[in-house]
Amino acid sequence: MPKGDLLEFVRSEVRGVVYHNSILDEMRLGGRNYPRTGRYLIEVDEPQLDELYLTIVSILNEPVNKVMWKVSIDGLNITREFKPQVVNESSIGSIYATHVFDLSKIVRVGKTYALMITFDSSKPVIIDGIELIGVRRVEGVLTEVSYMAGCVLLNPSEAYSIKPSPSKPGPYNLSLFMNVPSRSAAVDITLNNMHLKTLNGLLGLSNVQLPSLHLTQDGVLIIKHKEATEMYHPRFISIYSLLNYSMSCRGPEVTMTLDEISCKGDECNVSIIIRNEGDLTCDNVMVVGFSAGNILIRDVINAVRAGEEVRKNYRISARSADTRVVLKAIYRRFGRQFINEVKASLPSNG
Repeated sequence: MPKGDLLEFVRSEVRGVVYHNSILDEMRLGGRNYPRTGRYLIEVDEPQLDELYLTIVSILNEPVNKVMWKVSIDGLNITREFKPQVVNESSIGSIYATHVFDLSKIVRVGKTYALMITFDSSKPVIIDGIELIGVRRVEGVLTEVSYMAGCVLLNPSEAYSIKPSPSKPGPYNLSLFMNVPSRSAAVDITLNNMHLKTLNGLLGLSNVQLPSLHLTQDGVLIIKHKEATEMYHPRFISIYSLLNYSMSCRGPEVTMTLDEISCKGDECNVSIIIRNEGDLTCDNVMVVGFSAGNILIRDVINAVRAGEEVRKNYRISARSADTRVVLKAIYRRFGRQFINEVKASLPSNG
């Protein structure tokens, strides 16, 4: 049987889209050989967040009641006592402790925040990583979101079952925050007895993405640590959180195709077609063209409406170009940057 559990901290329908960020760097603090204080720099690149939760996973080798710590964001104290929401002891004696903090009233604007963690402990404490889950307001978009955090330890052949229980059937995006001890360890993920994915070759802390899953109210997601002939230590994998969310729309989806390219003398004409195949307007689509290290095209299309097709023509110097030209359409979708790329060969001069 697996040890531990995930507790649900968020289940709601929000106006906006999910903001998800994580820092996977391990940090050792306390004891006799490590510094008492460590710092993480958290870069929030969104102008406004309505909600934000911080999850800190720590591993220690002494009783929880003998550990004191202090956590602060930009000098503002969050807590003074070591009281994790979830505590789980492993088969090798290590204690996994998971803390979740509501930062909704502290971190609201986009900038770089300093997270300071200080430990008073006789033995070293490991911060395995941190995760941020929030909501960025986007008009006209509703998102159903569920976030569970804690610690589940799975030995080989053990499995952990979760019932996501969405309010309505549909495509959902899932993210698993987990630590795999060895590249030889493998994890099977199934949904309603249908195999979704086998995780191979992972090492250390990872965010595993499972996009566009069709979840139902009675569906069961199973995460299984497969039995392996290779030996590794520790023998268990650890699961720290599960995020799943579904948006009411797809958002902007920009594609670019090359319509025509022709050359005459020292001048070439390049014609492209930009389409928005999504269901929201895409603002500020950047078009860049370059060849042989020279930037030949730099343009910004202010807005491309849903279902709209925009044709653009550019004149470039053949002398500045090699035989190959690379064209890129760069845009943002729910805060993330996407790039569509087209490569073309310049025809002979006519």
